[in-house]
Amino acid sequence: MTLEYPSPAAFAQSLRFRLQATPDDVPILVVEGMSDRQAFGRVLDPRVKVVPARGKEMVLESRKHLSVGERERCTIVIDCDGRVEASWLTDDNVVVSANRDLEADLVIELKVMRSVAHDFLAPLYDNGSEVARHANRLERYVLEFACVMGVLLDAARALGAKTRVVDAVTARKRRVQILDLPEALGWLRAYAVPSLQEISNAVGASVGWSEAQREEIVRHACAGGAKLCRLHGAAECSGCKIRRFSNGHDIVDISAQVLSDHGGYAVSSAEVARALRVAIGVRATPQEWSVIGRLSIRQAATGRRLLAS
Repeated sequence: MTLEYPSPAAFAQSLRFRLQATPDDVPILVVEGMSDRQAFGRVLDPRVKVVPARGKEMVLESRKHLSVGERERCTIVIDCDGRVEASWLTDDNVVVSANRDLEADLVIELKVMRSVAHDFLAPLYDNGSEVARHANRLERYVLEFACVMGVLLDAARALGAKTRVVDAVTARKRRVQILDLPEALGWLRAYAVPSLQEISNAVGASVGWSEAQREEIVRHACAGGAKLCRLHGAAECSGCKIRRFSNGHDIVDISAQVLSDHGGYAVSSAEVARALRVAIGVRATPQEWSVIGRLSIRQAATGRRLLAS
């Protein structure tokens, strides 16, 4: 479980105690939460101490309460979340996901969804090429659907609209998720990607947006999506939109539901997330995943082994 910290200073103090109890040659890897810790699968050296916080702000703000020497012993991995601050790129201690978050990295950078889908779908078909076709279709679909959800929620947050609901199990507030929406099952069973207006209406009904808010959020989302992609010099750059907006949790939830419907048996989000991590193995290279590249550079600079041999 991820411990609760009342403040960044408290988290920094916890890190300080951990540093004092850990041999100097053992790296400390600080991540945003438990799912980020698990996303690395077996690519990390077994001696690495991975410390999950609760959110990006907790991680970044805690650095202000650590000495230069303490910060140097910690490597921080954070999610991009659609934006990258210049200070993150110039800080050798900070590693940022290449896509929206680390789970999205596994699917987009390492293409592990294809092998995971293949494992779940293989018993349903005699022809290997048919399995591969369905696996590739699933990968494209989940990324496109998750992207629409991400675009909408980013627009909502930019306008100060509510995007959180109370979890029925934990009773804590959390980000609204695709499977919270009553319309989601219909979309997923039909392999349909909803429009921004459709998903705005569904999310708005779940979190309590007014009709005017829904319309304003859609307009804001459409305007943002039409901006010029500076990397490729094109508006509506679908590849970069997917990298920026497709959230890993949504990717996992959509995949689990589609695989359940397609296979005729229940596949949980936890099973899909676990299968993604197992699919990484220890074969991820710096060329395949930029996060591994940054960790490799960090390892060489500090002399502390971060990556599995």
